[in-house]
Amino acid sequence: MQQNAQLDKDLYPVLKELQDRKALEHLVLIGGQAFNCYYYTFKESTLRPKSTTDADFLIPHPHRKIRGHVNIHDILTGMGFSERKTDWHHRILSYEKDKFDVEFIYPAFKESHGRTEPIPSLGINAVALNYHQGYSKYRMEVTYRDVRFFIPEPEAFLFVKYITSQQRRSIEKKMKDLDTAQSMALFVAASEERMSRLVVILNDTEVIPYAWKKKFFSIIEKQVPDFHKKVLLLDGQYTVKQYGEKTGKTFSAKELRALAQAEAALRKGNFEKYRERIYEAVLEGKDVSRMTLFVNHELTNQRRAKATKISKEKGTP
Repeated sequence: MQQNAQLDKDLYPVLKELQDRKALEHLVLIGGQAFNCYYYTFKESTLRPKSTTDADFLIPHPHRKIRGHVNIHDILTGMGFSERKTDWHHRILSYEKDKFDVEFIYPAFKESHGRTEPIPSLGINAVALNYHQGYSKYRMEVTYRDVRFFIPEPEAFLFVKYITSQQRRSIEKKMKDLDTAQSMALFVAASEERMSRLVVILNDTEVIPYAWKKKFFSIIEKQVPDFHKKVLLLDGQYTVKQYGEKTGKTFSAKELRALAQAEAALRKGNFEKYRERIYEAVLEGKDVSRMTLFVNHELTNQRRAKATKISKEKGTP
């Protein structure tokens, strides 16, 4: 990774000490510092580094036992960091030195978003945040000088940044997050491999529930319409291929495009539960472009068929 004076001044000493004390391997650097690392790693002009005065670390496995003694609180205070913020239980939430803050979070799935929990294995407290599960699974290792550490894969970072931008109360911070996300969208869109990786991550329901995925698509549709169209098409093709693998069917390139277009339309209308019937209709050459009309027609036919069957079983005319 390209050397940088700002990283050397604030971040590097923290990374170096955490690495030497066997703590860094249990963390993932996220947020603005991670974004800056993408620029120094990939040297892409779309990923211009941004000014940031804090370092956020994710604890991907907060309940996992750790061999040996690791106490990040002692490490940071030993470096001269002071306890900066506390919650209403008087638990320490962050550390500060020379106007540089260090904070810790962990992925909130079943835990309440925003809840502070002690992480005894690391000797610190961390705040549970939604939407960060992907960082635990989709991360990459980078090297700065003599320090090796984890940051999120760019595609996972892109997802989280767009989602969390909408949670910002400050307009200024929201716009900064959106600017960062759009820079990352340009970077990802320039590579077929990265676009494919984004789709794989979006379809990993272990870390991104379907409701979060729909929320992501809703945001990028408004913020980056052209990028949204590309991702939606690729995601539709991915879903169709998964359907084909599940059912043992193969599709021609023409059928794949038609099914992907139908997939985009059925999602927009929230007709996912009729996916199989819609796919069958497309393959039969039926017109499903007016998706709502088609689904209502199919439902009417199903109700009539069901009523006829019940009538026959009862022996009534």
